[in-house]
Amino acid sequence: CGNFGMLIIEAAQKSVVDFSRTLRAMAGATAARGGQAGGLVTVLSNGTGHRTRYVPSKRADLASGLLFRFRLGFVVNAIYGFFASLFRAFFCCFYLCRNRIMKSSQYKKAVCRMFLGHTRFATSSAPRLNESHPHRFSGPQTVRVWRVGGQGWEATDENYEVYVTHNGDFDYWELFDSLRTQKDLGRWLQNVLNMHKTIASCDSVKVAGMMELLRTQGIWKHSIRLAYQTSVQPSFQHTLNGEMLLEESLLNQITAIAENIFQQHVTGVPASSVLQDSRQVKDLIAVLAKAWYDIGGELRNRCGTCELLAQHSICYFLENDIFTALDKFLSCAHGSFGITACCTLDPNVVAIASRGQAMSVSFNEDLGVVLWGSEASAQMVPIGLVSGGGRGGGGRDIESQGGQSNMVPKCTHRHDLDEDGGEVIEIAICTNTQDRMAQEAAWCASGRMQVQFGESSPNFGRFSPFSMQNNLFLRVHRQKEQGFMPKEKFIAPETLLSLVGVGGDGPSLSRDASQAKDKVAADLADIPPILSFLRKEFSEQNGKNRTTSRHFFKMIRQKVLDKEQCKGDDAKRLMIDVLVTGAEASLWLGEQFASDLQSLFPTLRVIPMSSNKIIGVLSNTRGEAPMSGFAFCSTTMSLKETIVVSISHSGQTFPTLHATHALRKVCGDRVFVLTGSVDSKMSAAVGQHAYIGAPWTGRVWTTYAGWRPSEALTVSTVAAHHVLTELLLYLAEHVVCDEDVQFIKAAGNRFRKEDVKDLYRLDRDCCVKA
Repeated sequence: CGNFGMLIIEAAQKSVVDFSRTLRAMAGATAARGGQAGGLVTVLSNGTGHRTRYVPSKRADLASGLLFRFRLGFVVNAIYGFFASLFRAFFCCFYLCRNRIMKSSQYKKAVCRMFLGHTRFATSSAPRLNESHPHRFSGPQTVRVWRVGGQGWEATDENYEVYVTHNGDFDYWELFDSLRTQKDLGRWLQNVLNMHKTIASCDSVKVAGMMELLRTQGIWKHSIRLAYQTSVQPSFQHTLNGEMLLEESLLNQITAIAENIFQQHVTGVPASSVLQDSRQVKDLIAVLAKAWYDIGGELRNRCGTCELLAQHSICYFLENDIFTALDKFLSCAHGSFGITACCTLDPNVVAIASRGQAMSVSFNEDLGVVLWGSEASAQMVPIGLVSGGGRGGGGRDIESQGGQSNMVPKCTHRHDLDEDGGEVIEIAICTNTQDRMAQEAAWCASGRMQVQFGESSPNFGRFSPFSMQNNLFLRVHRQKEQGFMPKEKFIAPETLLSLVGVGGDGPSLSRDASQAKDKVAADLADIPPILSFLRKEFSEQNGKNRTTSRHFFKMIRQKVLDKEQCKGDDAKRLMIDVLVTGAEASLWLGEQFASDLQSLFPTLRVIPMSSNKIIGVLSNTRGEAPMSGFAFCSTTMSLKETIVVSISHSGQTFPTLHATHALRKVCGDRVFVLTGSVDSKMSAAVGQHAYIGAPWTGRVWTTYAGWRPSEALTVSTVAAHHVLTELLLYLAEHVVCDEDVQFIKAAGNRFRKEDVKDLYRLDRDCCVKA
């Protein structure tokens, strides 16, 4: 599965950006991860969500079919909107109704266009429409929302919907001091949210339900509902069994009391002065608690003085926007997550999270365009029409230009979220400075409340990363570091990668194979120049692959000498000297490489192993017991001094990427990776940055083949095989030429210089004839 999405600032919409073509290209690129179903959602100017979900037939084009249905939905909405506007115009003849409609739409105007998309490979459930993303737990509902602006606080009635796309697996959520399965959580959410319709069986819809529960900012009813669960309800089982629930009538009653008290509290008071000192906070809590306590009955019996309920309700009311809700969800969730979330109350905001699944955000500063998704290559698609092309499809497709994609603008910078430690990022558009300052004051109030009640104060400050787009604001929270990322760190070259010139040191290819109509033919045509370039680079002393090979041989050489000195030591009996890992085709290549490496160094213990089995042990059981049918655990094998080679063409194959992270923690800088590009997640996992001029760490081999969306394994497999062949030849050459007698004896190598020359000649002849 894979997420993708796009945000266009309003000014950019009126220039060259064609959202339909861009989204189709992104969906097509992301569908390489799975294309059994797909979906798109956006928030319309009237505050409603427009969602399209599509399950294609076996051979249908998911991207084209999804975008066709999505555009068709716009036409239907336009027709419906026309007649609805006539209906509203009739009531606008009455002043009071007109005034109410104007107030209700005051904050609905979107200053950007935002699209959340997803392509799905069905794992937890069948590829059906109701199981497809984007997910929404409950249906649309009208809520009373309080907002703060330059003129102070104001309440309006607005449509409330929360949409989520999720890539990964949602296993458990921490609730009432225990881990709850996503299935039990689904039933719990139905009782809490009073939603008794049948929900989808997949895990991702429960993520949407949790986001609906947690996104409470400005909504007293939802804030009280959440506070009741966190401060009053005695147990998870009570809610699951439908016991001691907060009845809808009682919830409405205490919500009305909170609305009236807060109205009196903020009337005539500047937004910057509301809840800005401890006395105001205590006064509001005391007034709310007393009013609720005076209701008596069941509420008094359950809540006691009601002070804790009031305190939590106020915190959730001020703090839990879509970004904070996603951060809180991720901090208590167990599994793997690449998530995007939006709410119809915030049409100019999207929240993105990553932990255990790759997610990236890319920017084009000139156009004011932001792309994001699970697949970094999907963010390199053209985002504008060809020069001279008109709007509405007047431009030409890349395929018609012979693959020359440099004629259209693309993203210029990319930020990769920390999928190992967990990261949440908010992308927001704000054009009204006065309103933004008032919002900052409200956020600070929430922070002061947390300090007063003994909790850590979050940093609510946003920053604008680009001078040309001063309406674009970000908030970035890294969960492992338990802190917010400042602007200075975000714009550093190792964090915000400049895409200009990245990949320019590879072979010169006649066209971009990813944009070709016949992608397999384009891949086949690229094999000769890529192999020729790899052979040339391995022959250069300062070549990147040769430099990495030099570091690898140095470690292997030391390993051989250490092995000789420790001969007969039972403590070293379980030690793996070299571990080669990958998945599927990469693993098959790795097994052949491991066999040849073992022949070259007979005294070493070289083990090929599936990355799925590595993460199955290291990530879950901590190596204490072997997986069924496979003897890999701490009692049979030791990785304390192991040299690792991880192989993945994409550089982000799920099990191999996570095995690399896990092995890096155990083996340190002895982990090497082989990928199709230096600009990959696995390269970053071993400390190799991709920006121009980044120091070469000597831990990465690259095939320079780049992203290849075709299903057939051609150039990616051939290039990886060739890199491993060149590596073996390099090792063999340096072994036979080594003048250290002790090393030659310890290595147990039987090759002679003439043998290595024959191998070189055979390799060259095979490549030329092929």
